[in-house]
Amino acid sequence: MHQHEHTKTHEELGDVYEKVPATYWDDSYKNNRLQKLYYDIRFKIINDLLADVPEQGSVLDVGCASGFSIDHYAKARPDVSYAGADVAPHHIEYAQKERPQHTFKTGPAEALPYEDNTFDSVTMLDVIEHVVDVDACLAEMKRVLKPGGTAIIFVVEEHNPLFQVIWWIWLKTKGKVWEEAHLREYTKESLAADVKKVGFTVEDERRSHGTMGLAIKARKQ
Repeated sequence: MHQHEHTKTHEELGDVYEKVPATYWDDSYKNNRLQKLYYDIRFKIINDLLADVPEQGSVLDVGCASGFSIDHYAKARPDVSYAGADVAPHHIEYAQKERPQHTFKTGPAEALPYEDNTFDSVTMLDVIEHVVDVDACLAEMKRVLKPGGTAIIFVVEEHNPLFQVIWWIWLKTKGKVWEEAHLREYTKESLAADVKKVGFTVEDERRSHGTMGLAIKARKQ
């Protein structure tokens, strides 16, 4: 069981995401130094974990929003083909328009709009805490991965004292919309347990952001 677990429907979450402009991530990176630092640290770790994707391989980002993360993956590995899936149609429309070199499709994490055994790696950054059905989401990530492919999941451990101070300030200011969107909190143990439950093998765990960030890399056998 996760601490502070909440239930919400896809419709209720959709109402939250409707309030988030598609330009949110691009604007944050450009205009907010602290968010830029947060993202840069996160991408350094994720790109390192993606380094073993084969040449001309393929990566899917689940909960891709505007395709912001994919842009940063592509800077490190331009040889790889990238795809994204997100539940918010206006985010996907923006991604398709602004990043036409990649593939973007609308769909929930629990029913990814891609074929079985398609990708060498699937990433999910700051998304799993928003997902309605975690087991279904992780099973879908596994389904679309090729045998031997990897899932890379990044979360912030919300019980971390540093995060709690930052989050309190954030919810009072620009991040107020996200207050409604977090359905559960993760620890390293609970995230690893969820990942293993659907049959992944955890291979790597990385700490970041003053220990409040956690990345897990797991392999499909």
